[in-house]
Amino acid sequence: MVKILIASPIKQQSNILKEFLVSLIELNKDACKCDYIFIDDYNQQESFQLLSNFAKTVKNVRVIPSSMIMDVDAPYLMHGWNNALIEKVACLKNYIIDTACNEEYDYLFFIDSDIVLHKETLQRLLSVNREIVSNVFWTRVSKCDDYEP
Repeated sequence: MVKILIASPIKQQSNILKEFLVSLIELNKDACKCDYIFIDDYNQQESFQLLSNFAKTVKNVRVIPSSMIMDVDAPYLMHGWNNALIEKVACLKNYIIDTACNEEYDYLFFIDSDIVLHKETLQRLLSVNREIVSNVFWTRVSKCDDYEP
């Protein structure tokens, strides 16, 4: 059985976060032991409550306030990335990577909280039998840009 850490920094509206969490529950986890780390960077009670409820119904979930990892306020405006925000997200993800290495997970599955996963996503990623696998998602860097992979 493979041990997978599913992780995401969370800065998401509650209606979107709810769908993301439902898709995590519905994932086919055959032959997998999945643990979760969510770094709550939103500071909204409704989103925190959704994460807390998820942790009550799913085993091995850690919800960590971002302020426990770093105390930097880098506001996020839709696709408005700047150096402070990039540094903040990198720091949060580095914390997750360190945790995955220190706790000897077989795989780390980074996933953004605005993605609704197909129930066979984990099985598909595992089936390619590679050390590093990535799905391609289309996004914009800024509001004026075209969508790109």
